[in-house]
Amino acid sequence: MEKRKIKTSDIVKIALGAAVMCVLSAIGINLGPIPITLATFGVYVVGAVLGKYRAALSVLIYVALGALGLPVFAGFTGGISRLLWTGGGFIIGYIPCAFITGLIIDLAEEKRFVYPVSMIVGTLFCYGCGSLWYSFLMNVGFIEALTVCVVPFLIVDAVKIIIASFASYSIRMTVNKL
Repeated sequence: MEKRKIKTSDIVKIALGAAVMCVLSAIGINLGPIPITLATFGVYVVGAVLGKYRAALSVLIYVALGALGLPVFAGFTGGISRLLWTGGGFIIGYIPCAFITGLIIDLAEEKRFVYPVSMIVGTLFCYGCGSLWYSFLMNVGFIEALTVCVVPFLIVDAVKIIIASFASYSIRMTVNKL
């Protein structure tokens, strides 16, 4: 197994990724059991720009900070109770979403057309985690959970993916030069 040294620049990138998540995720609009936030937009950008490992670690740090009580979740809330709430599965789902987004882009050698594809695949994992958790907590079927928790967000998330795809490509090219 190859040991990988962590560079100072990696630590800075991971910290900035976590900071981006903290800022974007806290801003939200409650329209039902799951608020609309810029969290998934943050996950897409962090995943695409930082690559699989740094992105997943950034989002994990964000989740840990929120679990510890910092007001970084939707509506400037925090605490472990937010992860145990109906939207908690989506917050946890941000971690595989960031990893998968970064993984696909890393494997595709940063081809521009792969950015939205990677974000869509990552989103499927986020939707899956969140809907399963919601289904469990609310004692409803998976299809009903998808209807309540995913369908209302499809258009908004599609717009986020389009914008994040364009922004992330340019940002990644700049960050990789650092």
